[in-house]
Amino acid sequence: MDTYLRLLALVLSGCAAALLLRDSPFRFLSALCCVALCGILAAELLEPVLDLISRLTDMAGVSRTVFGPVLKATAIGILSQLAGSFCRDAGEGALAGAVELGGALAILYVSLPLFSAVLDLLETLMEG
Repeated sequence: MDTYLRLLALVLSGCAAALLLRDSPFRFLSALCCVALCGILAAELLEPVLDLISRLTDMAGVSRTVFGPVLKATAIGILSQLAGSFCRDAGEGALAGAVELGGALAILYVSLPLFSAVLDLLETLMEG
């Protein structure tokens, strides 16, 4: 909760700075620094989630190679959305679309091991 309150205070400070720097060329730089700091704080919130996932995979006996692509895909989705929002805020809608399309393709790429595992499982079931 403490981390979330610090994150909220940082975002509100960033909004206030953006309002004060409305016509300044430093407005975008200010927002970028705020987002970077928010990312660092958000990483603190992510640590317990990763610990829980690690415990669950150990308890269930599921290979970490299954959860790896899922976590990578989630991270790519979040980062693509964030980058697309920045591009839209800068007035670059086409660039935002390209970033999001690249993110979707990257998610498909990191998911290939899962698709291969499913295909292997289907082949095994069809043979036996």
